[in-house]
Amino acid sequence: MNEPLNPFPTPTWLSGSASFDPSSLFTIFFTVVFIVWTIYTLISIYHWFRYSGKSWLTVPAISFHLFVSASIILYMLTGLQN
Repeated sequence: MNEPLNPFPTPTWLSGSASFDPSSLFTIFFTVVFIVWTIYTLISIYHWFRYSGKSWLTVPAISFHLFVSASIILYMLTGLQN
């Protein structure tokens, strides 16, 4: 009962082995962001069409949102700079 505590071993994917690439964390993070953005956008578009009262602003606003969001996502995924 008086034996020293042994620490948990470091997970193999954190130990610097060649099988883990730290940049894959960014890929996972941006994939999750893209999934959340997609769900949010679909729900927003549904609600806007459903409850907008047939506003003339609905289609241009949704189009603008999709254009800006797609531009940001393309920039995020490709890293293109002007």
